[in-house]
Amino acid sequence: MAGSVVAERPAGRSRPVGARSKWLGDRAHRVIARLYIDATWPHLVQCHRLPERSFHSRGRQLHLCARCTGLSVGAALAVPLAPFLSLDPSWVVAAVAILVIDGATQMAGLRTSTNPLRFATGVAAGSAVGVAALGFIVRGGWS
Repeated sequence: MAGSVVAERPAGRSRPVGARSKWLGDRAHRVIARLYIDATWPHLVQCHRLPERSFHSRGRQLHLCARCTGLSVGAALAVPLAPFLSLDPSWVVAAVAILVIDGATQMAGLRTSTNPLRFATGVAAGSAVGVAALGFIVRGGWS
């Protein structure tokens, strides 16, 4: 057909260039959609779910805000991280304090937080509390 543009396939490739990254992106979106967009479990969590403080995937809002998403990811990371991290309570307090300071200064109107910062403080606090809780349960106390 004259004037049509067709993606060329390099020798040995069964898909056009860029098809794999599109496939991976579609696959990642399906996983995110099942876990956070279409799932019912996030509704059990107390979260304000404000659209401007939540992540979006292909125009659809995730059910948890960025901070609660970070807390969930951090708690999930706690299981593989637990054997490699110490149980010193001071780093747990520090991680939670950073999260509280971020939220409190934003709520007081002293500054505006961003979703990446909310997510990062959530991951730090979620993993710190998760690792401490797992260690506390396994070891029967602080070591």
